[in-house]
Amino acid sequence: MPVSPLVVLSLLSGVLCLVSGWLVRGRWAKPGALWFQIGALASACWSIGYGVGLLVFDSRLRQLFEIPIWLGHGVGPVAFFLFVAAYTGRRTILDRPIVAGLFVVPAITMVAVLTSGEHALMWTDYRIDAALGAATVTYEKQPWLYVHKAYSYAVLLAAGAILLAVLVDRDALYTIQATLLMGVVVSLGAGSLAWVIGIGPYPQVTTTPLLFGWVFAIAAAVFFRAPLFDSPPAARRLGRERLLSEFGDGVVVVDDEGRIVEANPAAIALLGSAADDDLVGRSIDEIGGVPADSAESSIPLEQGRHRVELQTASGRQPFEITISPVRDESGSLLGRTLVFQDVSEETRRRQQLSVLNRVLRHNLRNDMTVVRAFAEELADSAPDERRADMAETILEEADGLLSLGEQARTIEESLADPDRPVEPIELEPIVDDVVEPYRDSAEVTVDVPEGYVLETDPRSLAAVLTAAVDNAVEHSSADRPAVTIAANHDAGRARITVSDDGPGIPDHELEPIRAGTETDLEHGSGLGLWLITWGAGSLGGEVSFHTGDDAGPGDGGTTIELELPGTDTSEQSP
Repeated sequence: MPVSPLVVLSLLSGVLCLVSGWLVRGRWAKPGALWFQIGALASACWSIGYGVGLLVFDSRLRQLFEIPIWLGHGVGPVAFFLFVAAYTGRRTILDRPIVAGLFVVPAITMVAVLTSGEHALMWTDYRIDAALGAATVTYEKQPWLYVHKAYSYAVLLAAGAILLAVLVDRDALYTIQATLLMGVVVSLGAGSLAWVIGIGPYPQVTTTPLLFGWVFAIAAAVFFRAPLFDSPPAARRLGRERLLSEFGDGVVVVDDEGRIVEANPAAIALLGSAADDDLVGRSIDEIGGVPADSAESSIPLEQGRHRVELQTASGRQPFEITISPVRDESGSLLGRTLVFQDVSEETRRRQQLSVLNRVLRHNLRNDMTVVRAFAEELADSAPDERRADMAETILEEADGLLSLGEQARTIEESLADPDRPVEPIELEPIVDDVVEPYRDSAEVTVDVPEGYVLETDPRSLAAVLTAAVDNAVEHSSADRPAVTIAANHDAGRARITVSDDGPGIPDHELEPIRAGTETDLEHGSGLGLWLITWGAGSLGGEVSFHTGDDAGPGDGGTTIELELPGTDTSEQSP
């Protein structure tokens, strides 16, 4: 007697479920992997139990196979729901009391199945009703069976709602996975519903256990092709939650009218509120202590970075606020995100450094001016050459210290403000102003295209170029050092080079620059190279130093290459 295709399909489905669960064995640490395997095992139990039962035509013996069928029937939907919850990062659903509660109905069903001969909760008039050569059964469905089926559908619908939320988010990274799992919900639910209602040419045949294996096989293939477990939505969902809850800076979300709709714990702590509700619903201006009816706004809402002082529980504190717009797909403004960074310590340190810098420069300038005056008098009145040389040495050292003080002043005035505005500037006039004081003592060549425009801070750029030219002229041993300033552009980047024919910058001067710090053993002799490096960084660019053969064609020397962003070539001459 040939074996019914229903038997073959059911047994094959069960085997495929087992294989699919086995393929996930090395991914237990991934969200949902365990529940995926439990679901695969439960589905295999259902499919294999159904397939073997189709070979048994004795109704009493056949009824025993309802035990594995309904065991898989009870565990499978719940395991699938928990898999979806874990996979998408719904952590609260995975709490032990909730998980235990989800299995209450399946547990009652199993008790009802095991004791079905003593009551009529699940079915009555259980009999063999063969179809397609298999021992399919027909019975009158009773109340608890409908309760169980309704519960299973509700669990599957809940899983579908979670997956629909992933699709609504339109996250391309998870579209394939979510669509696949939605297909699982629809296909299995439709087959089961047809059996419950009793429609179709063979109402006694349920297609659900026949489909399990194929569903799990396709899912497993997509998992390892996508791969689903390598990048689960849980990582992004939980990461987003952790970002808001554990991010050290305060994050506030406001609507388009400036009302607070969300705030993370750091914002609540920084802004002095005791509970989230104390911030949500309030106007953003209230945080700064501005009355609601005031026309003044303490917190600007324009996109960008702003420094403000706000009233907090510990007094007025300085904050740097980074503001970004929140827009919908059409570009309409929905609100803004504000990130509050407490810059009290930074402001305090900046003030301390500024005061120390000014006091040291003031005392250095005054004291060195006195030292220099006495050294000049000693040099003019020295009775012998040896004492005259000593006086000249004092003068040189005093001039060096005064120059060091001027470099410190330049750094403070040109680079200290991180919020200085940038503007489109023409490079050639700036270069001409930089090199003008050096034309009498050096052969200066300027190779800058006419109309070369870039968007930057002109004051800081001039300070960097001045330090580079001064380095070339000061350290050259030639009577008239040769210095060349050239500029070109490449893919939106400005490259400005300052080259000389001097002896090159010694390695011991460059090592601290490359290391980013100075020590007692490794330090430079001045601030010029630091000014160039810091200045390039403050302009959003990079600087590199090339000496000797690396400096380019010629007999060595030094080439300082400055690369800056934001080149605007629209005004360059052809």
